[in-house]
Order: sequence, then structure tokens, then C-alpha cells
Amino acid sequence: MLGKSSKGVRWVSPVGDDPVTGGGVARALSIFKSKNFFGFNASYLSLLNLSNIKQIRMALSDIYRNGYKTFVIHSVFSPYSLVLLCVPVKLSVVILLHGELAQEALKIGGRKKTLCLFVFKLLKFFLSRYKHISVIATSDEEIEFSKEVLPVYSSHLLPDLVDSNITLNSEHNYDNSSGINLVIIARLVKNKGVGDFLEGLLHTLSGDASSAFCQIDKINLFVTPESTEELERVQTLQIAMKTIDMDVNLYQGLTRSEMCSELNSLPNKLAFLSSKFESFSYVLLETLAFEYKPVVWFENGLVKALSSEGLCVPVTYGTFHSVTYPHLCQRQSLSHANQFVDGISDKTEARYADLFRILLN
Repeated sequence: MLGKSSKGVRWVSPVGDDPVTGGGVARALSIFKSKNFFGFNASYLSLLNLSNIKQIRMALSDIYRNGYKTFVIHSVFSPYSLVLLCVPVKLSVVILLHGELAQEALKIGGRKKTLCLFVFKLLKFFLSRYKHISVIATSDEEIEFSKEVLPVYSSHLLPDLVDSNITLNSEHNYDNSSGINLVIIARLVKNKGVGDFLEGLLHTLSGDASSAFCQIDKINLFVTPESTEELERVQTLQIAMKTIDMDVNLYQGLTRSEMCSELNSLPNKLAFLSSKFESFSYVLLETLAFEYKPVVWFENGLVKALSSEGLCVPVTYGTFHSVTYPHLCQRQSLSHANQFVDGISDKTEARYADLFRILLN
């Protein structure tokens, strides 16, 4: 149990709460904000757009000047978190990992993460004297690794928090005169696989006129560009797809309401999640109520749960040739999808509320 602080709880995020710019962590933050799990004495701080120097100064100020003793953080790799975890002051810290210590995630941005992990391991015994650390993770893999690098006092396995209103559409829009509208929603970074998908699809459709993917009418990309290299690659492939008469609509930086407006006008939507790795995947839940079952290129606990319920179609990463039309285009049960989301929303909210009641009181 974390000790109470007269200053309340300092709640710190590496990103804001806008999923358009912050992805899954931002989605989680927006839900956390709406639930008020940390009480009215919690003080929220976003590190978005703060330089490394400003983050270090803010961390030192929060510890020594503002006197916070209890922290909730959503990343161990920000300069703020590094200072927070390494200064010789007794603090209670709850870490929500959101998949960042999973093996595949650690391969991204390696130099910065390697340095932080080296520091944590080097100071692990020293930190055990000063820090009361609780970890909340979405996988056993993350929990075990966090214990290798940090003096973890308690660990808790929970899926990311889900809101019942997470799906992007509330009714189906079938049109027998139209083909499939394939939808990809992603941050444009290499590990999200958008460029890999377009490149593989171009190669497949160029050489196989009978491919199941020929049923696709248009590809609709809703992206937040974070990598200039990946954006340029996608734009080049967008032009190349015209050589096989495949239109690719590219939408950049749309708000949720703008995205919903565009999606509502599209019939026969099929979401394709092209990531090689996702620790959870809010996008999978957001697209769960489309007309066709989402197809995913990765595996995790959520995918296994949805697959067992017959609500998504998992295939091996990079797969095109072995996918048949009935396999690709399976109509979704809207009521079943909504029932699943409502169930996971109720369960996760109750579990997080109970856990933070213990950790922060």
C-alpha cells in the first residue's frame, strides 16, 4: 500500500490525452480522466512537447519544491521518470506500463531505452532503499522483465482500461453494389506495418488476379504521421497502387469526430491491423463493430479473446497469398461485438477502481 501524501497524487503522462497524437496511451489517459480513479487531489501533468531539460527540472521541482511523495506514471523511459526513479528520496510510484517493456516494444527506440534500463539495473539495489514501486502491466512478460530491472514491491496483471463507447460506429452500413472498404487506423511509424501492408498488397495484386484482396474496393488510411520516412514511403505506395487500379485515400491527423464522420459514409468496412506487435490495441476495439470482422497481423491476449468469441480474424504477419475470400470477409455480429465491449469495459473499470483504492489510500 502506498503512503498518503499531503500533496496528493502527481499523475504524469509522456503524452497528452488525445489518441490522434498519443495513440493507445493517450486513449487510456482519456478514459482514466473520465473515471477520476485517483481522486480530486490528483494533479495531472503531461510531458507532451516538454524538452528533456524541462522534464528533468519539472521532476526535481515536483520532488524537492512541491513535495509530492506519491506518483502515478505511464512510462519509465521519459527523462522525468528517470529522475523520479533514481533520485535518493523516498517515494511511492505506481507504473502503468502499457506494453512498453514487452520484448517487441523494446526493439523500438533502442538506444534511449537501453540506456534507461542500464541505469535502472545498475541502481536497482540502491533504489530498493528509497522507492516503493507497484507495476501494472498487460502481460506476464512485462511483469517479469520489470522485476529484473526495478525493485518492484507489488505487480498487477490487468488489461488496459476500456470505455464502453470505444467503437467508432454504432450501426452497420452494407451495400451489395459496393466492394470492401478496407480501413487502417495507425500512427505512421515503421512498426505499425502500414508501408509493409501496402507493399505486400501491391505485389500480391500485381501477380494474382484471383486473390481474395481483389474484393477490396478502396483502401482508407487514417494516420497520424510520426515518421517522415514512413509517410514518404506510404505516399509513394499510394501512387503505385494506382497502377493496379486501387484507390488509396490518405487521411492525416483527423480528430475522432472527423474520423467517425468519414467512416459513417463508408459501406462494407473491414479493418486491417497491420502491426507486427501490439501489447493490447485500442484500435482493434474501436473497429470491432465494422461490417466485417477485423483482420489482425499480431497476437496478444485481446486477439485471443476476440478470436475465441469469433469476433476477429488473426493471420500470420505479412500473410496475403494464403488468405481466402471467406476467410478475409466475414460479416460481423454488431450485437455480439457491443456485448463484448460492454463486458470488458465493466470488468476493467471495476478492477482498476478496486486496485487504485488499495494502492493510493
